[in-house]
Parts: sequence; C-alpha cells; structure tokens
Amino acid sequence: MSRAQQAQTPPALTPAIYFSLWLLLTLVELGWSGPGAVLLSPMTALALLAGNSYNRRPRRWIERLKTWLMIIALLLCVLTLFSGRLLASMMLLVQLALIALCMTLTLRREVFILLLASVGLVFYAAGYAAAFNIRMLLPLHLTAAVLVLMQLQGARVRATMRRHDGRGGLLALVPVVLSVAGLSLLLYWLLP
Repeated sequence: MSRAQQAQTPPALTPAIYFSLWLLLTLVELGWSGPGAVLLSPMTALALLAGNSYNRRPRRWIERLKTWLMIIALLLCVLTLFSGRLLASMMLLVQLALIALCMTLTLRREVFILLLASVGLVFYAAGYAAAFNIRMLLPLHLTAAVLVLMQLQGARVRATMRRHDGRGGLLALVPVVLSVAGLSLLLYWLLP
C-alpha cells in the first residue's frame, strides 16, 4: 500500500477504544498489585495515549521508547527474581510487556492479545487475591472486556456499512450480541 493510500484509509482503531483498554488494564493492575496500580495505571494511560498518537501517525521515537521500556521491564524482572519472588517477578514482566504493547497499538490483533492477556491475569489473580477484591473486580473487568469487544465490532460495522452503502448493518451486530451473552453466562457461572 502506498503512502497516499495509507493517508486516505482511516485508522484501524478508534480513539474511544483506548479509554476502554485503559479501564480494562487498570482493573487488571488493581487485581494484581493493589496499591501498586497507583504507579502502573498512569503508565498505562500514557502508553495508550502514545498508542493513539502512533495509530494516527507512526513515529520512530515511540518504537524506541517501547524497546527501552521492555529492557527496563526485563531488568526489573531479574532484580525481583533475585529477591526470591518468582510470581511477583513474572507478573511485573507481563504487566510491563502489556504496557509496552500499548505504546504501538494499531491493530485489532494487538487489542485481542491485550484482552486475552488481561483475562488470563484476572483469572490467575482470582486464585491468590482476597475474595472481596475479586468479587468486585471480576464483574467490572468482564464489563470492560465487553465494552472493548463492542467498540471493535462497532468500528467494523461502520467500515462495512461505508463499503456497502449502508446495507448489512444488523447482521454485523450478531457477534456483539453473542459476546455479551457469552460473557454474561461466564460471569453467572463464576460468581454464584
């Protein structure tokens, strides 16, 4: 695809999805690190702002910053590992890797990676966290995940309707309805 065609095509992700992803990742950080989320949540917000900027116009300095963040994450992981806390070390590495991924977030595939990693972290945290914490965060996290999926599907529906002159919009809403129903059933099954 030429530069002119890239300039004419709209960005793959809408700006509204970045807020939903911030909410999703902040809930994950609250589930794992509790008070540590005070530091990780602003980092996530800044990374998602950089990702939104990178989505509109790719910049080389954002890619370099992402590389340096991953180097720092690996160093922090090794330092935490030497202090004898294997689980904390791995969770810190995963959380910082997700934050680094947010910095150059442009594809739907990357959003799905973030979504799956956050669901995995929340379910894994459910085995270690206090019951009150998870009972509060799990429904909120699933709601944020549904919001992200709905925004992704809504962007796809709008693009399809633009291509086909407004036809076929109702059929494109079926995956959103199935996602909401599936996550609701999962929530009902997990929380008695």
